[in-house]
Parts: sequence; structure tokens; C-alpha cells
Amino acid sequence: MTTNASGDDTTLHCGQRVRCDNNSATIRYIGTVEGTTGTWIGLEWDNPQRGKHNGDRNGRRYFTVSKPGSGSFVRPRTIETGIDFIQALFLKYGLDQSAKDQEIVADIGGKDIVVIGSKFINAIQSNFSNSQSVNLYNMLISEIDINNDKYANILPIANLIDLSNNLITSWITLAKLHFYAPNLETIALNNCPILPPTQDEVEQIHDKLNKVKVLSLNRTQIPWSSMININKIFPNLQELSYCYNENPQFSSPIATESSFQYITTIMLDYTIIKDWNSVLFLGNLPLLDHLHCNNCQLEIIEFPKTISKSSPMISEPSAAISKTSSMISEPSPMTSEPSSTISAPSSMISEPSSMISKTQLFNNLQSFSIKENRISQWNVINELNKLISL
Repeated sequence: MTTNASGDDTTLHCGQRVRCDNNSATIRYIGTVEGTTGTWIGLEWDNPQRGKHNGDRNGRRYFTVSKPGSGSFVRPRTIETGIDFIQALFLKYGLDQSAKDQEIVADIGGKDIVVIGSKFINAIQSNFSNSQSVNLYNMLISEIDINNDKYANILPIANLIDLSNNLITSWITLAKLHFYAPNLETIALNNCPILPPTQDEVEQIHDKLNKVKVLSLNRTQIPWSSMININKIFPNLQELSYCYNENPQFSSPIATESSFQYITTIMLDYTIIKDWNSVLFLGNLPLLDHLHCNNCQLEIIEFPKTISKSSPMISEPSAAISKTSSMISEPSPMTSEPSSTISAPSSMISEPSSMISKTQLFNNLQSFSIKENRISQWNVINELNKLISL
């Protein structure tokens, strides 16, 4: 990893994403601090509990933070600044570009033992042509350089890359993965500081990631309103994991006429939603058949618009696309447990299911997980019975 061990701060700049003491942060200030000597780096931590102040010291403000108490001053030598994708790939899988092709003779117990040359070992470890999945979790990747043609398509059949807990902030940077992995189908960006995509980024990326079907954005804190642009980057997305996000800002629908038309699974576990109407925004997604809303602080479930059960049903979409494996690095809490089933004595159910009208929403939904919410009313059973396919 790239660490400023010498204390050199010339490679650092404000706004840069870095790691310090294994915690991600953004540089907000570089300079001196009154009453001390040398250069200090003012950080705004991703985790506010890691901070000590708001960017001020002894009554003087040096920088501002977005979350109270999330600021700290550290020395440049403690900062880790990130590395390139290819560098991380070689570090993780043992490819040493400077290794010499030689045999090592070791004296073990009085006998000369020939150890296989390092080039041969690296050739095995770096046999990327047969790698279908690549795990680069926590490798401090901040850049993806595509200027070296000799590494083009180095991952020709890789369909899954886990980039969780790295320092990638730009979707333009992420899109460069197609240079190395042209057949990529699954990307995990859990706990990455990636920013909401701009319209300019969407236009520049165009169709570079259009083969991706599974995307994991757990703990990214990207606002939910960015999902429309994210879907433009991944137009064929089938599974989306958006768990453990603290401030999703569910305020607008993502189900437009042209968005998420192929999505079959959405996982929102431990993302603070609260407002049931925010979930209803997903009701018009034509192929959505699995929805996870565990521990989202929901208090009610209610489908306001219904049609008579005897009325013609809304035409059902074609068979749902088969689902791929669960997300990488941070499985949803539901991966090892079956979907929750609510039961109650028949006397507590106010209306027989045969008489309950059906909702026009979620007409393809077959699995709906709602564990550990704040729902206290038994009428939720009648509401779930309004779902056509559940």
C-alpha cells in the first residue's frame, strides 16, 4: 500500500480519499496548526465516531465537516493514498513483475532442496485467463489505469470482481474495468466512497458496463435518488443490494418507463427507510420478484390501490430472469434464513383471503422479507394477501 512514511505531503490534496488507521476519510485541510510545528492533515472521517472535533482547534477553524464531530488532525506519514487496479491485482495474486526465473537451492536438514523458481510460481498464481472471480477487497485501489495495452483483457472470462472497501470515488474510473474484464457481470462496491454519478459521467460511460447484472452498494451512502443514473450505467441490472445505508433519502420513485426494467431482486436490509410509501415506489417494476426490507424501521404495510379479485388481472410479464448468487463480501442477513412468514390465529384476521381484493402493485413479487421492523398490527397479513403472486 502507498503510505507517506517519509512524511511527504506533496502528493496529497484537499478532497482526496485516503485511509488512516484502517479507516476511510477525506482530506479537508493541509497545512500548519497554530501552536504546533510541521504539517498537519485535516481529515473528515467516514465514521463520525472516529473524529474528535469539527475542524477547529483552540477557537480557530481550519476546515468544515458535513457530520458533527467527524474531524481530526493527523500527520502525513499516517496516510495511505491508494494504488492502481493492476498493482493491486498483482499484489493480491502474487505476480511479481521483477521476479527472476531462477531455482533456489535451500539447505534443509543437511540436504539441498530445490525450490521451484519464482517465475513458475507466479505463472500459476497469476493464471488470470481461467479466473472467473477476482477478490480485491480492502486493497486500497483508487485508480484504474488503462494506458498499458499489454494488460488488456487480462481477465477475459472474469464475471465477478469484488472491489469492496477500496477508495474508488468515480464511476468513470470504475467503467475502466471493461478494459481488463470485458465480460464482467457482478461488481461489489460495498463500503466504497464512490460519489453519486453525474449526467456527464453517465454519457461518458455509455455502454462500457452494460453486461453487469448484479451490483452491490452496501454501506456506500449513495442517495437513493441516484439510482436512475446508476441504472443508465447498468441498463441490464437484475440484482441490486443496497443494504446498511444510513441516509438513503428515499424521496422519489426509480420505477420510470425506462428504468430497472430487468431488475428481479432488490435487497434493502438495514437501510433506514421508515416511510412505507418509499417502498411503494418499487411497485411498478415489472420483473421484481424478490424484495428484502429487513430492519428498515417500517411501521406499516398498506396497499392503497386495489382491484377486485374477480376483475381481470394485470397482464403478467414473461418469466423472471434466473437469479445469480448472493452479493459478495457482505451477505444480506437473509442469505442463510428463509423469508419471514407471519401467522396469527384465524380469529385475528378480519377478512378471509378469498374476499380480499388484489393490488395493482408488485404483480410479480414472489418473496417479500420484512423481519425486524416496527410493524405491530396484524392487518399486515391482509395487506400481504393483496399481492397477486405472493
